[in-house]
Amino acid sequence: MNIAVAKARAASTLGAAEEVLDSVELAEHDRPWLKDIRTLAKSQAAHRFNQPALEHEHAAAFLARQPMLFEPNIALDFHLLRYQEQLKPLYQRNKG
Repeated sequence: MNIAVAKARAASTLGAAEEVLDSVELAEHDRPWLKDIRTLAKSQAAHRFNQPALEHEHAAAFLARQPMLFEPNIALDFHLLRYQEQLKPLYQRNKG
């Protein structure tokens, strides 16, 4: 998943970013939160390609499954910390 997130960040189109993220097959023994990494990376890709409705959809799905956000070390390992920080206002609105 980490490689897919890196490739998605370098993708030249939103479709290519989503395709590479969706190409990762997760097995039952994989950590369940890897699906949430995929969702957060899709939200980041939608943000990068100026698709606010899609970004909000993915961000809402992410926050529904990870209401406390990822620990900074996990987000950093997947190069998503900076983007996750941008979601904090949305997280704080949903929390209250």
